[in-house]
Amino acid sequence: MAKGIEKEKDLLDRYSSGVIFVDGYTCFYDKNYNALIAEYRPENPTSYLKVPTQICDDDSRIYKINAIGSTAFFTGIELETVEIPEGIEIIGDMAFVELKKLKTVIMADSVKEVGEKAFSGCENLTTIKLSNSLKKISNSAFFSCERLETIVLPDGVEEIEETAFGLCYKLADLILPLSLKRIGKRAFTHCDRLQSIYIPSRVEYISPDAFQGCDVFVGIEVDPSNEKFYSAQNCVIARGSNKLIMGANGSVIPHGVTEIADKAFYGQHKIKGMSIPSSVTRIGNEAFSNCYGLCDIFIPESVIEMGNLVFDDCFGAHLYCKAHRIPDGWSKNLGVKPERIKLNSSDTPYTEMHEPKKPRESIFKKIKRLFSKK
Repeated sequence: MAKGIEKEKDLLDRYSSGVIFVDGYTCFYDKNYNALIAEYRPENPTSYLKVPTQICDDDSRIYKINAIGSTAFFTGIELETVEIPEGIEIIGDMAFVELKKLKTVIMADSVKEVGEKAFSGCENLTTIKLSNSLKKISNSAFFSCERLETIVLPDGVEEIEETAFGLCYKLADLILPLSLKRIGKRAFTHCDRLQSIYIPSRVEYISPDAFQGCDVFVGIEVDPSNEKFYSAQNCVIARGSNKLIMGANGSVIPHGVTEIADKAFYGQHKIKGMSIPSSVTRIGNEAFSNCYGLCDIFIPESVIEMGNLVFDDCFGAHLYCKAHRIPDGWSKNLGVKPERIKLNSSDTPYTEMHEPKKPRESIFKKIKRLFSKK
């Protein structure tokens, strides 16, 4: 059970003293009359809702609402604006899942936890004001919010979990907080308008496929004071080992990189060609998998190890290798047809024809300016 997010069973155990039905709300409560909204079924649905922070029974007893349970508002199909006021601390898993008309969410700073898939499938959601008390963005919390264009994560968020903003096709402006430490698997997969990203100084883990399938993703910049990573030519590289962790459509692998991590370029569809520098000795599993546009890749003799499916689903890829024979350390399942591997090649490396692409502006300068105002 994930730490920090109280799952539905835990919530129901916590609010197990009784149940009350008031004004379309079904609420469970504890011995201190703190309540959880379990279900919302209004007689007259409205487009705007301010979640109540207290309700009264027929005996005028007051119940303080501080949690929203799993799928509580799943039936609120008419909602366009939801305000979650001060006093609410927990938003449960799938609490507002697939509200197709929902456009705006305003979240008070009392909210400490947002559950998995809480707003997943809210395809018209365009505006989110997140709580400043959040520590993480849970799995798929905003997955497939297709019209979301801008997100500013509050300072205090330390982790973005798996597919948190996946399939947010229109997301173009993303500001990560200085507090951030971890970016999970496919956290921003297929954010098709996202061009560039700034990695703050405290980030200590980035899943290589965090930005897979982002078609116009060309620029990566790491805060120079980050102790784990640095950036060069739109690549994220581990300090000390010089292992390339993640690349983008606009990357050129710099000389000095010793290893290319598993899935480092996974799903970067717009890469046309790549030259591996002679400092590289290993290319990890699926490193260039699903790079549909990859045509030419030049591999020096220094690469003595390649993992499984390195070029899987790179349908038109040709490998030009300096080696006279395939090294023993190369997987027998590279994901490319043997006839597309050309040995003893002296063709021109791709980097002589290609310079790293630049993002539309320096993200580092933008972030520095924004946070200097605080």
